[in-house]
Amino acid sequence: MSKRRQLNRFICTVIVLCLDILVHANEQKRIPYHSRLQRNRYPVEQSDSVAEVAQLISEHVYEDELDRTELQSYMPNVCKDTNPRPRTVHQKFKTPYAKVTKVWKPNCGYQGNWCVQLEKQIHHVIHYKSVLQPAEKDQYKCCPGFTQQAGKDGCVPKSNCSQFVHFAFACQNGGLCYENNGVVRCSCPAGYTGVHCQIQIDDCASGTGDCERDCARNPKSSYCRCPAGYYLAPDRRRCLDIDECKHRRGGCMYFCENLPGGYRCACPSDMMLAPDKISCVPFFDPCKHPPNGDCEHICTTLPGYRYVCSCRPGYRLADDKKRCLPQIIWSFFRSLPLDCRRHPYLLEAHDPCQENNGGCQHDCRVVNGQAHCTCHEGYQVSPYDSRKCIDINECSHDNGGCQHQCRNVEGSYSCECNPGWQLGNDGKTCYRKCVILCNRRLLILC
Repeated sequence: MSKRRQLNRFICTVIVLCLDILVHANEQKRIPYHSRLQRNRYPVEQSDSVAEVAQLISEHVYEDELDRTELQSYMPNVCKDTNPRPRTVHQKFKTPYAKVTKVWKPNCGYQGNWCVQLEKQIHHVIHYKSVLQPAEKDQYKCCPGFTQQAGKDGCVPKSNCSQFVHFAFACQNGGLCYENNGVVRCSCPAGYTGVHCQIQIDDCASGTGDCERDCARNPKSSYCRCPAGYYLAPDRRRCLDIDECKHRRGGCMYFCENLPGGYRCACPSDMMLAPDKISCVPFFDPCKHPPNGDCEHICTTLPGYRYVCSCRPGYRLADDKKRCLPQIIWSFFRSLPLDCRRHPYLLEAHDPCQENNGGCQHDCRVVNGQAHCTCHEGYQVSPYDSRKCIDINECSHDNGGCQHQCRNVEGSYSCECNPGWQLGNDGKTCYRKCVILCNRRLLILC
């Protein structure tokens, strides 16, 4: 039963669509051919229902009123026109037309289904027509010696400027015309010169012009610009210094010092600036690691983590540049007129280190006329033999001062960092590696 009902509905729908097509074809036949070419538009029949819409609207728009204000009798320097001229009037016509449109509508047929129907919709087309009409009222014009000027009521006296503005080479680029003793001149705006203000002034021709720093030009004018580290002042001429330290200390870890056109970072007294010029690392004094820089007397710190040893008065620096030898012994023997090779016992008595290095494995020092053995950096005197030297395991004491890992080697040691870290300038502290991301802004991720 349900299938039969669905079939009946389908047949009815097909019949309704066929009827709609026939109705649309009949309507198209009623539309004139030339109107069908105008996108299904055709004039509406003058029936009673459409006659109210199809009314003629005529509006008079005078050409003179489009250009300037119409002169009236009460305006200054205005005279009655004794020879009024006909006026051109624009008549406005509003013509209706109907457009056939397909629309979906409910309640179609005996079953009340939805269907497509054609519906007329009323639209309008505006037409203008110029008509010449005789003057029906008094007309006025400027009195002799006067002329009408835009933005002015009535008429103003004629001058050379009023004739000059119609000349081919009037004041250009916003220049204003003025008359002085019958001579017409142009008052030029800033940036222009010449009789007609036709020449653009090149402020940069004389160097910086009125600019404090640099003068530049574009196709229309000149302007001032500032170098890096400066910004243009509100007067558009001076350059003011940018205080980079105001924003997050300029990226400095500790202190930021603003300088003309730039800035620099500074560190506390116990730290120094890292190679990136913004970070601070602990200060490394080579005269403190190891103590006194392994100098026997005096250790002096030099730039670049270097140091130099020197001796107190009465001593001279040995060949190893660390030990100090008594100067009086060498001075005494150099002053004697003796052949020291004939008296070897004298040398032996005063410098026991000259023979076989005093029996020392590393270095020999004379202390109270006797040989005293010392060891190189990274070694210490053997507790079993004072002439021998054994390696010092620096990593056994406080991890050698290393923050992460300490690796002992013969006569020395070295610090190493865990993966993802890098060793600082002091050779002991570890810092996270930084990744520089280049985008619109420089971003450093540590």
